[in-house]
Amino acid sequence: MPSDKTLSGNIITPAVVLYEFDGPQIFVSRMGFVDVLFVKVDDDDDFERYLATYTSDGIIEAVLNGNISVRGAFLHEQCWIVDTDGYLAIRECWLCSRDDLPASYLPDRNVAIRVGFPPLPNSMAQAFAFFGMGFQGEQIDHRSMRFSILKRIIDESHDAARKILSPIYLSGSRSSTFDFTVAQPEFGSLILSIKEPTINLQRAIKKSADSTVKPQVSNIQGEFVAQRSAFFDAMDEIVDEAEKGEISGSLAIERFSVLDQIQNVIPTGEGIIEDAEFSSYASGKTASLLVREEVGARLHRAFKTAEKNPIIEVGRVEIVNARRNSFVLLSSRGRLVTCYIEPESFANLKADPRFRTGARLSVRGLLTRRVLRDMLSVDGTPQLLS
Repeated sequence: MPSDKTLSGNIITPAVVLYEFDGPQIFVSRMGFVDVLFVKVDDDDDFERYLATYTSDGIIEAVLNGNISVRGAFLHEQCWIVDTDGYLAIRECWLCSRDDLPASYLPDRNVAIRVGFPPLPNSMAQAFAFFGMGFQGEQIDHRSMRFSILKRIIDESHDAARKILSPIYLSGSRSSTFDFTVAQPEFGSLILSIKEPTINLQRAIKKSADSTVKPQVSNIQGEFVAQRSAFFDAMDEIVDEAEKGEISGSLAIERFSVLDQIQNVIPTGEGIIEDAEFSSYASGKTASLLVREEVGARLHRAFKTAEKNPIIEVGRVEIVNARRNSFVLLSSRGRLVTCYIEPESFANLKADPRFRTGARLSVRGLLTRRVLRDMLSVDGTPQLLS
């Protein structure tokens, strides 16, 4: 592309230095009436080369606070490649689109400005989303993507978000009870930024009418927040173990519900997703969790192994069938599960006045997946939850 030499000789003066190593590496400079963010991408004895793009106080604050990665600050559609001498005097520059950039010029994905920060989102929208999901893969590209791949990821993400974020008493609810608004998807590779749920209070109250857990109308939104926090707590634990090696069987059984919820939105070594990222924003902080391909494959193997052993299900009682010593559970996975119990254990359970339709409980047993309703052969007596 032709270079622009009209700025030749102008001196770039760093106003805010974000990172310095043997001179400014990442900094902000005022250029005319706008702020421009620079990152050094190359140098030798004769010149220094920078990638530059428009920026703002909000973007810089997000980088410094650990809300977005450095790469996330360089995703403007237009940018410049700027060559300078050793005193930051411009020699020439090139205006280019993001698609024209050499891949090596963009900062690494998910890397924060400071050591010690976890992997961070590469998008402002995702960084400040109630719940964000980002996907990368060879077949997931911001320039073009097969329609079938886009539909599959959108559908699986929709189902996963509802399962992860829904309070148990709203599990299986239709969108008329609660739904999410999604910011315009960003194709870099594919980023979905979900806003706080929109709740139909009348329907939500009706859904909870038979539940032993009586939500406060004013706090239904807070229960979605609690579900989100529980998800990140569980994922932190299992991803941390998976990064060290294979997941223990006991942890896979304990966290079976979470593993089940994420199977279609993480890399498994067998699909189109190579990296998956989950994020959320609350109280000025962005929580972010990156699942790379090797870690995702370990999570998938742990899930498949756990399926063959007794697992733990948590959910809400939908139907009680005393004649068959069974009940139907709506699990936190969003599935109906028929649970069969030994007669003595069922008698003990029935004697508890809390056991009825709407009761919340935890059961352990061997799961059999079926088309309409899964089946669980329960070990021992289920535990009623407050």
